[in-house]
Amino acid sequence: MSANLITKQQAAEMIGGEKPVSVSFINQLLARRKLPKVRLSYKVCRIPRAAVEAFIASRTEIAK
Repeated sequence: MSANLITKQQAAEMIGGEKPVSVSFINQLLARRKLPKVRLSYKVCRIPRAAVEAFIASRTEIAK
């Protein structure tokens, strides 16, 4: 299960691609409930990798 959970920094790198977005942008997405989070302790939270991939897919245009 832990292999499917990533940190905020890793999520920022995945969403941004070559130009990573900031961790504060990830925090905004979590606060707006655009991305789900899994709280592991009081301060530690992780994001499911599948949710980040779905977020990217929903905002990616497929060129034909």
